[in-house]
Amino acid sequence: MIRVGLINAVFLSFLFLVAAADDARPPKPEASPAEESARLLAIGRDLFVARCGRCHDADGSKPLADGPPLNRRKVPADRLARMVDSRLKDATEEQRRAVKLHITSFMKN
Repeated sequence: MIRVGLINAVFLSFLFLVAAADDARPPKPEASPAEESARLLAIGRDLFVARCGRCHDADGSKPLADGPPLNRRKVPADRLARMVDSRLKDATEEQRRAVKLHITSFMKN
């Protein structure tokens, strides 16, 4: 009986030490707004190239049968959001936001 208590005490001490070691780690620094924007642009570009690049090219410069290339169009933000959300339904919210950011980076203002 004493042996089981000793084992439990050693195990609980080990768990305490592991938890204390986690608390001792410095917190991960937050990304700056510029770093976060660059990260999202990279995600958006990769996803846009993979899912939309065949018809639009990576920078939206491919002429379309129904009008000018995407990079020469003026698409309001709400319409762009609906277009991306409907075409990338299986993507996460962050991925859709990243694709919208990528498209607005090359779209005519």
